[in-house]
Amino acid sequence: IDPVMSAQDQFRSLNAARFCESTGFAAVDIGARGGLDAAMLPLAWATEMIGFEPEPAEAAALQGADPKPWKVRRVIAAAVGGVDGTATLHIPPSPESASLLPHNEEMVEWFGVSEQHSIDRSIAVDTRTLDGLLAEGTLPPADYIKIDVEGAEGAILEHATRYLETALALRVEVSFLEQRTGQPLGWDVAKLLTDSGFL
Repeated sequence: IDPVMSAQDQFRSLNAARFCESTGFAAVDIGARGGLDAAMLPLAWATEMIGFEPEPAEAAALQGADPKPWKVRRVIAAAVGGVDGTATLHIPPSPESASLLPHNEEMVEWFGVSEQHSIDRSIAVDTRTLDGLLAEGTLPPADYIKIDVEGAEGAILEHATRYLETALALRVEVSFLEQRTGQPLGWDVAKLLTDSGFL
């Protein structure tokens, strides 16, 4: 292994890379604020990466970023959730903690992190379901799905039964505290995923 070569270049030099390039991969990043998920970077040259970000300024920044190293890169300015329509995005002073669910203000009292658990502003955003996007042809079947949405994981998964059948792997951020009012906790999300056939 050459320590100077990137992981992407090293993998691309292998015989298996030709298979990967001809087959291709599709990855979906739900909650792409700050940059598209790096887990697929070693296969970026063979991957169609689709990111979702509902906050308009952040979505525009992602759309304007260099599409390299992805084979294809798209950023959709919408939230993924439980409805095809509109929803309210609650944005705290730390915008990476934005959520479609109201923030639980008890967390401020417990942990003193007001910049993550108090609301700075709320905006209306377009919201889509994964099954709706699949049915209309906006999304290809996914090999890899990353979900980091600050509490709306349950709504996404419950309205993605057909889409989840296409996925090989998921990475889902969960919480074991109700940081957003009404959010499913870690064990709830685990049950949704095991009921869908994931290990």
